[in-house]
Amino acid sequence: MNFISLFAIMSHWKRKPLQLLLIVLGLTSSTALWTGIQAINAEAKKSYAQATSIIESESTLSIVPKVGDYFDENHFSHLRKLGWPITPIIEGNLKEISGITIVGIDPISSMGKTMLPEFSENLKLKDFLGEPFTKYSGPNTAKNLVEKHHFKNITVINNMPEGRVFMDIGKAQSLLKKKGKLSRMRLLKSYTGNLADLTNLDLILEESIQVSDLAMLTESFHLNLTAFGFLSYLVALFIVYSTIGLAFEQRKGIFRTLRGVGITAKSISVIILIETLIIAIFSGSLGMVFGYILASMLLPDVATTLSGLFGAQIGSSLSLSGLFWLRGLGAGTLGAAICVSHFLWQTFALHPLATADKTAWELNATRNIIYKIFLIGALLILVLYQIFFESGLLSAFIILGSVLIMATLALPAMLWLLLSTTKLKKFSSPISTWFWADTRQQIGPLSISLMALMIALSINIGVSGMVGSFRKTFTNWLDQRLISEMYLKVPAFADTEKILTFLSGEASAILPITKKTVRIANNVVDIIGFSPHETYSRHWPLITHQPYSWETIRTDQALLINEQLSRRLKKEIGDQLKINTMKGSFRLPVVAVYSDYGNPKGQIMLPLKTFLTYYPDIKPSQFAIRIDKHKVPVVKQKLKEKFGLSENHISNQDQLKRLSKKIFEKTFNITDSLSVLTLTVAGIALFTSLITLSDNRRGQLAPLWAIGVSRNDLIKLEMLRAFILTALTTLLAIPVGILISFILTKHVNVQAFDWQLPLFLFPKDWIKLLILSILITFLAIAIPAYRLYKTSPSNLLKVFAYDR
Repeated sequence: MNFISLFAIMSHWKRKPLQLLLIVLGLTSSTALWTGIQAINAEAKKSYAQATSIIESESTLSIVPKVGDYFDENHFSHLRKLGWPITPIIEGNLKEISGITIVGIDPISSMGKTMLPEFSENLKLKDFLGEPFTKYSGPNTAKNLVEKHHFKNITVINNMPEGRVFMDIGKAQSLLKKKGKLSRMRLLKSYTGNLADLTNLDLILEESIQVSDLAMLTESFHLNLTAFGFLSYLVALFIVYSTIGLAFEQRKGIFRTLRGVGITAKSISVIILIETLIIAIFSGSLGMVFGYILASMLLPDVATTLSGLFGAQIGSSLSLSGLFWLRGLGAGTLGAAICVSHFLWQTFALHPLATADKTAWELNATRNIIYKIFLIGALLILVLYQIFFESGLLSAFIILGSVLIMATLALPAMLWLLLSTTKLKKFSSPISTWFWADTRQQIGPLSISLMALMIALSINIGVSGMVGSFRKTFTNWLDQRLISEMYLKVPAFADTEKILTFLSGEASAILPITKKTVRIANNVVDIIGFSPHETYSRHWPLITHQPYSWETIRTDQALLINEQLSRRLKKEIGDQLKINTMKGSFRLPVVAVYSDYGNPKGQIMLPLKTFLTYYPDIKPSQFAIRIDKHKVPVVKQKLKEKFGLSENHISNQDQLKRLSKKIFEKTFNITDSLSVLTLTVAGIALFTSLITLSDNRRGQLAPLWAIGVSRNDLIKLEMLRAFILTALTTLLAIPVGILISFILTKHVNVQAFDWQLPLFLFPKDWIKLLILSILITFLAIAIPAYRLYKTSPSNLLKVFAYDR
């Protein structure tokens, strides 16, 4: 009997194939949007985990040159004789192979502590050191190198991070044309040697920034992506919910018949769950495929953003585990279960003979309104609690999500109130009176789709407002930060004194810059040594500062910190900041806080004299050059010809601005793409409601046709109604979108990245969205209108008679 019941219930889809298609489309979209984001995050996390195990040791300390990128390899043998437990490493890039880092290691001195376990097991010294020597890389890197005919004899190690090729250090030196040079030496274990051994060789001991720090720094970026993906997932589920709701309404007669012949509500529910599971598995599988395609399209932009902002390298292609695919499939099935659960509960709650009674379902709808009011009140209390008593990124997202849910739940009531103002006007035409009353009546059937549109529009306005504010702020900020016309990084092989002597005859000012990366209260912090020149005092983007702060800085008795560090350490103007060094600790007051957009780390700016007092081993190797802008090309060419410098060592203001903007434009491309996808899904949700309700509408429109209203006029009224509801939804979405922009800039961004953006409004974007939403409505209603136009008068009357 249950099989017969199953076929009876599922026969609905044979009569209404478009509804089935829309449910599949909704579940596919929701799964694709959610799993696409999760695929990107999974790939990034896998890359971090793989990179963590590369060149690991018991110590996180490395020996590096004071100046430049390379030093003499004889220093290695000298220090080994003195007892230093070190292994040499050389790293570099080849001009002909972009995006690939050559890593040379010494398997003998490393004692097996610098390589992956799989690397050690597969390592054969005769292959590693012999001819032709073996190279080791990840699968994607190996494929890329072989296809471009750069390398042969590559051994693939599956869990090796992409973008790196490991080989014998001597072979790497030859390839990089760095014979007799090393990049660094890593300590294999803790060692308290005489630091004078290093000072005599112009070397310093430096703490490595581990990949775990990068994973921590990028966590906010991934969480933002996840939040966007989850919102898109919810918007897509509105399609499923709306269509399943209509299918339930149309199948109430079948349910009544089955209950009448003795089939229990439990059996009907089990059948519906089986039906839902079949559809969900099929749709989820399809969604996983499209999610993979979406992730593949967005991954290059994500990789550029992570590399540019955080220095984190992730692969350019996806390789996901079977568990990930199962989780993605589960997301689609869970979404379908959530959408169908409400209607299952209604079927259980109603009396068998009332299952098909519209009045009973309407009474439930009335109760739902009361529930919504209580839910809105509870969410409002939650938001106020989060604002006044909680902090953190999770709290910021709770505020954002709660505001979105409150606005969505309140939408039908707001539309009803706005349209109820038409009651105040007495229309001379009965058709006009009917039109406004019927428009109010259609709020309920269309509410789910209008809610989806509301979420999509408000998210679009909110995110575009935040991105627009960042674009505007970031452009002005770059003009303040990159004020010097040319920037120079002196390599190890060059004579710094001769270069500076040459530049002194060309430039109006040469401003040395030094850097030391340390940890303060478990935060990765860059300490920058700089010359307090008027270049900084006139242009540096200070947020807050003491009076005469630059005069105090010039006395070497104060420091500046960026906004990120100010928030993390809770340091205000005038507070003392303690810094520990190998020469002891010192305290200086904070006299100014400056904006530092895009930097995931804390930053301290010390006068160069103070910096060199506590870090005497670090000599300036970077310089900001103030020079006539027209002379930059000529001076760059002379630096290349006279001192053998390359483009990598010299950059001008315009180059840096273009690079910085390019990195952030990639970030904006990600959010723009997700915004478009979310809005598209909302448009499909609106189309879903209009197309699935078209049959019922024909029955409701038949009396109007019968009293003389032509089908053309009926079509115009139907289109006008849809446009009015869409336009009002868009207008209501604008203040919600502004509120979302405010939450994103003042709460989410602050908690995620520790910087706060000024909020700008972009009315032109709102007008574009209004036009776009009306266009979406036109496309959504075109098919129902065409079907109405093609419906014969006799069919109108038949439908009307059936509905009665």
